Amino acid sequence: MSVDLPAPDVLVIGIGAIGHAFLRALHDQDADSITLVDGDTVNAHNLSRQPLFSISDIGTLKVDAARTALLGAGWPGKIQIQPVFADRHNLAAMVEGRSLVADCTDDAHAKRAIDQACLETGTPLISAAVHADQAQVILLHACQAGAGAQFRRHDLFIGDPRPVA
Repeated sequence: MSVDLPAPDVLVIGIGAIGHAFLRALHDQDADSITLVDGDTVNAHNLSRQPLFSISDIGTLKVDAARTALLGAGWPGKIQIQPVFADRHNLAAMVEGRSLVADCTDDAHAKRAIDQACLETGTPLISAAVHADQAQVILLHACQAGAGAQFRRHDLFIGDPRPVA
């Protein structure tokens, strides 16, 4: 007997350099639907490390330019966009019902809010960060609810090292 699992519905928050790397890796993973979230526009200094963008995209919302580039490259699934910055006021609605959230932001406050929203909804979170020539990627909240201790990003890097019960 086979079980049909739902196709992944991935929320990608932050369409900068980390978001570009994540989208490249996600391309062959059969995501049925992705939603790109970023309130920023493409700037000239983005072009060297954000390959989905070109000179003609300068001044365009990153989510619009990324969707156009991904569709042009034959992205296999549905692409939705939300041209907003993620914060504690809008994250719960964005995260609810997703199979995975990718935190590709470069803002500590956003990372904390994304982590909290994923913890509260039981949504697996891939969180990445880059500093100079170092990178960090962690997977959080991948356990079934009640299946064990859950750590928040804050617990691992800043605060109390005890897991959330």
